[in-house]
Amino acid sequence: MGITGLSKTDSINRAVQVYAFLAQQVADGKEVLLRDENGDTEGVHIV
Repeated sequence: MGITGLSKTDSINRAVQVYAFLAQQVADGKEVLLRDENGDTEGVHIV
């Protein structure tokens, strides 16, 4: 439950959906970036 209030099963299902989405974006030639509150960005590598 934790932060989201979701069950373990729902959390895993969402994690799989997010992974699939990000993996498809990377496969399509896009980059995944995180931006902090200062505007600095950092690349995320999906393996």
